[in-house]
Amino acid sequence: QFCYEIPFMPGQTQYMDTPVTPTSAFASAGYNNPDCSYPDATPAVSEVDGDGGIGPWVSAAGTGHTLTIHALGDQMVPNNAYVGPSGTTAPYNQKTVQRHYGFGATTGSVSIGGVAASVGSWNDSQIVVTVPSGVPSCDVQQQAIYGGSAAQCGELIITTAATTSGTGTVSGVTVTNAGNGYTGRATVAFAGGGGTGAAAGNTVATGVFMGVARVTIPAAGTGRGYTSPPAVTFTASPAGAAATATGTAVLGSGTTAGRVVGVTVTSSGSGYTARPTVTFALPPCTINGTTCVRATQANSGTAGVFMDVVSVVMSSGGANYTATPTATFSVPGGCTINTTTCVRATGTAVASPRQTFAARRSIDTVTVTIGGKAPTHVAPSHSIQAAIDAARPGDMLMIDPTTQATATTAAVPAIHQELLLMWKPIRLQGVGAVSSVINANTHPAGKLDAWRRQVNCLFGLAINGQPMTSGNPYDSSGAYSCANGSGNFSGVSTTLRDFVAYNGTTQNNPQIDRLPLEAMVGWDATQSGNLAELLQEP
Repeated sequence: QFCYEIPFMPGQTQYMDTPVTPTSAFASAGYNNPDCSYPDATPAVSEVDGDGGIGPWVSAAGTGHTLTIHALGDQMVPNNAYVGPSGTTAPYNQKTVQRHYGFGATTGSVSIGGVAASVGSWNDSQIVVTVPSGVPSCDVQQQAIYGGSAAQCGELIITTAATTSGTGTVSGVTVTNAGNGYTGRATVAFAGGGGTGAAAGNTVATGVFMGVARVTIPAAGTGRGYTSPPAVTFTASPAGAAATATGTAVLGSGTTAGRVVGVTVTSSGSGYTARPTVTFALPPCTINGTTCVRATQANSGTAGVFMDVVSVVMSSGGANYTATPTATFSVPGGCTINTTTCVRATGTAVASPRQTFAARRSIDTVTVTIGGKAPTHVAPSHSIQAAIDAARPGDMLMIDPTTQATATTAAVPAIHQELLLMWKPIRLQGVGAVSSVINANTHPAGKLDAWRRQVNCLFGLAINGQPMTSGNPYDSSGAYSCANGSGNFSGVSTTLRDFVAYNGTTQNNPQIDRLPLEAMVGWDATQSGNLAELLQEP
């Protein structure tokens, strides 16, 4: 019998004749997920370096021995508030959201093994501390015969100070719909958000600034005698020539031939604080009041230039906003709201809500080692298993990142695609939880072959699954080997330091004890088998 997994789906029933390991309840199809990421503002570690090297090891405590702690910083994480394809507004329509895992600008505290460390410098992305004396001894010490000496070990804990972020003010409005049909300058009001005083009062320099949405020519102003579209000139924008609206005249046909019946707005312009007017060039004939008449445009409630909202400049940012307030524009006057020619502008306030974060404590961190034998570093491109095989008992293997963290950037993680056999007492130490990664994926097919052969060797078994003897060598074909201090499990010889191979006579104790009273001694490493089978037998 062995434990296996089953998906927990709504309404599913199943007969269970063996123990079952529940790993996740039904959590929808990529949305409405549980929030499994660190809370925002949690002090998370990217990398810890001691004494100017890589990794959380220092040769001694006290003056001159420092730890440099690098923050994880901004990270995109799954958004637990994502509601799926039906979501149309933030944050409910976002699959991921950004969270910040820094240390904050205000100095907090750092401890190693429960002993406070003196902080030398502190900013949001990096902390430097002096390693304190008095950290407890490591629970297991490396023997002197293997180069070990007294060492101290302690968990690194970072606690940030209570911090406040954001200014609590409103800095502007993002126009989401410019509207249409305004005959005067719109206004905007702010409500909610917990603060007061935000305003965009209409003055020469602040408030709501308009542009040209459309132009309607009254029948009396179409003119006569035009043979080509006349030049169109809008009233200059207070913001300058570059912000002045532009357009082209549209001539009629049939009964309105030679007349200006409309204007195509080519640029709405910006910065208008009052309703502009339009001037048309003269027709190419002698003005006579009947067949040769200059087109004119007069603003009224039903004709002329109609405006939309282009931008908003705040006259006061207000204070003490803890959330983003709503921004509401006034409705166009003199028309009935519809979806084309009389549309109320909409927008969202741009704010910096003031948020107070209580002191936060690090969750995943690292163990700091003081003294003892210096660690052996495993480069990102090297094999951790090879380092284990070549290490002395009690050695520390430091798993280096692909790119070391800097004062402003997090480390680039090293990802080792390996299934490790910890067949001797050693310590694997990462520089940070996210920067030293072991992915024990059993795929692709064939990846387990060399792993099985090494397991057989360590258990004193030949590849055929039976104990090694003179009559039953490790590999009768000679392609692979298992010998004192070395082995060949993949076609390439590897060092097995401090390993003694089993032979059933002079060396009859396997390096790793087999489980007693097993019905089957071992398994045949030349045949296929799943991982669960391999972990049970022998």
